[in-house]
Amino acid sequence: MTQVHATPVPTHPSLALPRRLAAVILALLLALVLTTAGSSTPASADDPDPPVLSVPDRLGVSGYDLETDAVADVVAGSTGNNLLLRFDAGGPLTDGTVVLTLPRPAWRSTLQVGNRLFPDDPSIAGSVVVRPSEKLGDLGPDDCRGTSGPPTVTVLNTAKAHIAVVSHLSCLPGQSVTLRVFDIRAPKATGRYALPVSVSDASGQREPSRVTVRVVRKPTTSLRVDVPASVQVATPTPVLLRALRRDGRLDTGYRGTVLLRAVDAPDCTFSLRTTPITFTAEDAGVKVVSFSVKTPQSHRIDVADVAHRANAASSGPYEVVGEYEPTTCSVSYH
Repeated sequence: MTQVHATPVPTHPSLALPRRLAAVILALLLALVLTTAGSSTPASADDPDPPVLSVPDRLGVSGYDLETDAVADVVAGSTGNNLLLRFDAGGPLTDGTVVLTLPRPAWRSTLQVGNRLFPDDPSIAGSVVVRPSEKLGDLGPDDCRGTSGPPTVTVLNTAKAHIAVVSHLSCLPGQSVTLRVFDIRAPKATGRYALPVSVSDASGQREPSRVTVRVVRKPTTSLRVDVPASVQVATPTPVLLRALRRDGRLDTGYRGTVLLRAVDAPDCTFSLRTTPITFTAEDAGVKVVSFSVKTPQSHRIDVADVAHRANAASSGPYEVVGEYEPTTCSVSYH
């Protein structure tokens, strides 16, 4: 048998050296690239600023309940309605102006500047105020400020519209302010009404907007809520909810969903604060639920139909008794 011997290929120093040299050079280049990428060079004064993302302003309007400090329906043809316009600044607003227009003849109530007698005086029909208020010390980190002192409120009543103006207003991005109009007569017809709003500042006019407010008919069913005069802290307490017809009898066909809210001061320990309660056929217009609180802040319970906020009611006052642990509830004015 013939044997075949494999002859090793000789390694030539002249070829191996360039290969090793190339590997070293590549390693040095890679290290240089990584070092350069990891270092940061301070920007010079001539470098352009990074682009600032533009966030649009947000505007919204709704009915507002002065007693409960909550959103409420505007009832067609009735007086005593309150409006709340909220402005959330998407970008900086410097010495700005916000203008809300209530077109006539739908909106007939004459406007006037509020804060003449008391901070919120509902007896002054058509009074216009800004909240939060620097005068009352309500401002928080998320609230717009006056440019130099409190913002200025002015009104203009013409044959075509009633106009409320807030000027000398400054906001940082994300800050907000509300314009509140108290005790006005709503339009006679139900529906959604567009209200023109304009916002401008030292940089010029921002894009005009329109907000809509819903006007509803007076509900045929009214709610009632009853609570014991004395409530033991951290103890389940019954609440009686009733749906009544206009003649005062039970509305056995009521199938609404309601929410309860503890006032006078916001109470984060109120056990039913986010629990929807729905009336069923078995309830026949009467429902009993229980609640508990762990602070002395609550003095009244409000109830409102989630679909028809004009259908709302408040309980009589109650007192929280017993020993309790001090609890701080975070509060948002808006």
